[in-house]
Amino acid sequence: MYPYPWLKEYWRHWCQQRQADKIPNALLISGCAGVGKSALAVQMAKLLLCLSPLADKACGECKSCRLLMGGSHPDLKTIEPEEGSRAIKIGQVRELTEFIQEKPKIGRHIVAILNPAEAMNLYSANALLKTLEEPPGSATIILISQQASLLLPTIRSRCQLLQIATPRHALAAEWLASSTDRSAEEASALLSAAGGQPLTALKWNESSYLQQQGEILVDWAGYLNGRLDAFSLAAKWTKLEQEWLLTWLTRGLRDVLTAHVLASNELASPMQVLLKRLQPEKLWQLYQFILEIKGSLNEQRNLNLQLALEHWLLLHKQKTR
Repeated sequence: MYPYPWLKEYWRHWCQQRQADKIPNALLISGCAGVGKSALAVQMAKLLLCLSPLADKACGECKSCRLLMGGSHPDLKTIEPEEGSRAIKIGQVRELTEFIQEKPKIGRHIVAILNPAEAMNLYSANALLKTLEEPPGSATIILISQQASLLLPTIRSRCQLLQIATPRHALAAEWLASSTDRSAEEASALLSAAGGQPLTALKWNESSYLQQQGEILVDWAGYLNGRLDAFSLAAKWTKLEQEWLLTWLTRGLRDVLTAHVLASNELASPMQVLLKRLQPEKLWQLYQFILEIKGSLNEQRNLNLQLALEHWLLLHKQKTR
């Protein structure tokens, strides 16, 4: 069964492929964060491995389904960065290759999930490419990617692409409201703050992220008013979850720039109020710089985040050329 309502059509297509026995050997599920790519991949694997599948879901009762529920199915392997690392290493890809070369131990299929695919370095990517060139007929490799453009073109060309779109706002907001204690209006606002990504919005709702946003804005105002220095503030921000911080800053600056272009102040966000004194040219510089920092993080480059944030903060007070 599809895990979220906005994934219904993608799930229906997968079920049709299974029923027609046209399951690809390699599938690339691509899309932005927070739309359920990983959950969809897991459900796809469950349907493939089920010994008595129904029309649109695994039976939940066969030996294979019971092993999946227990997390011990011998024909399913998930490859992710090891703890403390952001990269998928060549040794892990070699393990995947050895795994899919084996015959299925229970049913007809063997499934490997690699997530996120862009975490592979050049060596591990080339190792996977060799595997994708001649995969066993019983094997399905599911790659999950937030930035498929970072993958080798030869890897992308050997995969069937499943591009997950950001869900319709109304549908996602309705789901978010039903999954939280928030009103429809609050859920819609939270979803907008999360860039239309419902699972990101749910994560923010269930954590201290909203409180952290307020603290960031207070400290940011303190820096602009001379009460904090760039070094201290960058050091404090570096302790936050990096991907969340950079994503939030990026979206916030984009919205501020959009408001400038539209000359709109009717629904001024806290960040708009904070940065209202900055000229559009300066805002554009800040936006471009934070995009570069975020890109470096996503592409696994060696990044000194504190130093990068210090430079970004100092840019606020430099004169625009």
